Amino acid sequence: MSRRPLVPLSIFLILGILVRIPDAFLIALLTWLLLLLLRKNLILYLCFIAIGSLLVELHSYKEPDHIQSFCERKGTLIGTISSYPVIYPERCYFLLSAERFDNHKVSGHIWVSLPHSNYSYLERIRLDSVRIKEKKPFNNPGAFRKSYDKVNNRIFVWDRDQIERLGKGKGNPLLFLAYKIREKAEFIIKETVAEPYSSFLMGVVLGDESGISKELKEAFIETGTIHILVVSGMNLGILAWFFFVCFKGMGLGRKSSSLIIIFFLFLFTLITGASPPVLRAFVMTTTYPF
Repeated sequence: MSRRPLVPLSIFLILGILVRIPDAFLIALLTWLLLLLLRKNLILYLCFIAIGSLLVELHSYKEPDHIQSFCERKGTLIGTISSYPVIYPERCYFLLSAERFDNHKVSGHIWVSLPHSNYSYLERIRLDSVRIKEKKPFNNPGAFRKSYDKVNNRIFVWDRDQIERLGKGKGNPLLFLAYKIREKAEFIIKETVAEPYSSFLMGVVLGDESGISKELKEAFIETGTIHILVVSGMNLGILAWFFFVCFKGMGLGRKSSSLIIIFFLFLFTLITGASPPVLRAFVMTTTYPF
């Protein structure tokens, strides 16, 4: 086993995921060659390849009572908000964890668009007389997609009378903490920084692009700096470097400081919505110390 065992284990986990992609002959060949070169821990590496393939299988599995089975049907939907709501001046978007559709107990997530209001994570809502539509993707094939784009069904609600708020539901307490921190951060930024700088700051720090004006986006596109407006691995790298310098100055050891830094980076990843670039940077940062 290498001095940094998590690095080869992460590589074989990723290969196990990639092997399940259709027409992944070159990936399978690369996996086989690596196994020939690293025969010392063959069983362990094979286990991580199997885990990666199993994760793909579990992700693609749809239960018989999945909300997707009710596509194009009209009825009453009850569920719990399972993502951080993105609020625009006129509309609000979030993922809803479906619980019941009419008299049927259902599972799965659905993309919801409602009239503007201050909804929050884990809030339960009831939507009357709504039709579940199939969400057609507009992105390029193979491109990274946001969490909303990975859900194949959607609901649009235009009348506020169709919405009933049912109180707080159950969910992930760690995500609840992360989103509460994000709400507090958004409040502080809006109260202390004037527009359009507050919207710019929320995009750079929290990954919230909803308040950034079209003119500002076009200005960054023209200058080739549009990547600055979104949270990426660069933000995570700067944060990791800042904590590392601080803990080193405090005299903390490498292992101890690495564990603390990983916790803060994980919390930051959740706060910003765990976009693919941030997740990728988090995995790479956390595998390096070990």
